[in-house]
Amino acid sequence: MLGLIIILCGLALLLVYKMKRKTMPLILGVYMAYLGVVILAGNGLANSLFISMFFIVPGIIFMVLFFDKNKYKLLLPGMVLICFGLFLLVRGLPIISLLSTVSLLALFMAMPFFAAHCLSRGYIGKWVTVVGWGLIVVGIVTAILL
Repeated sequence: MLGLIIILCGLALLLVYKMKRKTMPLILGVYMAYLGVVILAGNGLANSLFISMFFIVPGIIFMVLFFDKNKYKLLLPGMVLICFGLFLLVRGLPIISLLSTVSLLALFMAMPFFAAHCLSRGYIGKWVTVVGWGLIVVGIVTAILL
C-alpha cells in the first residue's frame, strides 16, 4: 500500500511539472514514482532496481528536459545514464551471464551513441557513431575472446 501511495504522489508531482514547467517537481516526481515501483517489486528485484535507479532516473530527467527544452547538451549524458542503469539491471539475468561483463557493458554503452545520433537530428555530429561502432567492436571482440 505504501508503494502505491508513493507512486501516486510521484505522478501528482509529474502533473505539477506538466502544468508549471519547473524542474524540481519533475525530479521529485520521477524519483518518488520509481521508489514506489521498487517498494512494490519486492526484495528479489528491489536490490537491482534500487541500484539502477541512481542512473536511470537522472537519465530520464535529462531526456525529459532535452525533449521539453531542446537542450542538446543533455541528450548524450541522459542516454548514457539510462543505458548504464539498464546494464546494471540486466547483468544478473541468467541468459545474460553467457556474456562477459566487459562485452555486455561495451554493447550497452554503444546504444546511447547511436540513439544520440538519431535524436539529435545532426546537431551533435557523426563522431558519436564512430564511438558507437568502436564500442560494438570492443564488445564483440571481448565476447569472443573471454
